[in-house]
Amino acid sequence: MTDSLKDQLKVLLETYPELNGCKISFAGTDNFLIDKTNSNEVDAGDEEIIEEISGPLPVEVIVGNSPKIEIRKSPVHGYGVFAKEDLAEGELIDQCRLLKLGHRANYNHDPVLKDYIWADRDNSIESKAHGNNIFIALGFGSMYNHSDSPNTKQWVNYNAGVMTVNTNRVIKKDEEIFVNYGKKYFLIRDFWKGVRKNQAFEKILEKRQK
Repeated sequence: MTDSLKDQLKVLLETYPELNGCKISFAGTDNFLIDKTNSNEVDAGDEEIIEEISGPLPVEVIVGNSPKIEIRKSPVHGYGVFAKEDLAEGELIDQCRLLKLGHRANYNHDPVLKDYIWADRDNSIESKAHGNNIFIALGFGSMYNHSDSPNTKQWVNYNAGVMTVNTNRVIKKDEEIFVNYGKKYFLIRDFWKGVRKNQAFEKILEKRQK
């Protein structure tokens, strides 16, 4: 590990003291993996907005997006999902297919896809050997913008390959619909931008990908 990378890690820990004592691993296909407990439990707080479930496909047909929502230009970022009419609390607004991608090691470094993919950190032997399985949400699933206080809750079923989105409060007509990307999304993304500037570390990554 270079001195430059050590300095970046020091800044990371000073900025996020809750990560002290965690294991930070560069062995997987993630940009890096933060492991507090060596378990696959969802972080405290995230379980209120993103719930991972397992088992068979919950319905025979994936219903897709509600006719009450649509994609528009967003004042937050690019495009987003908006309510065409009032939505009730607890209303199902989207159920989309999660497409499992091949060549999983490549996508975390793709400048476009890296901001749209979902990583299944299941701690299985297969995932530890070859990296996390990578999924992309079809339909409206990849178009939702992030909020720290989202107006929806997501259920992600990697086994079935489906994501379900329900409102968690009343959403008014023309209001943007938000999901939460998880507590570590921006931490990892921003840290990785700094790491990418470290040319020595960049060369190590290039060798691993060949």
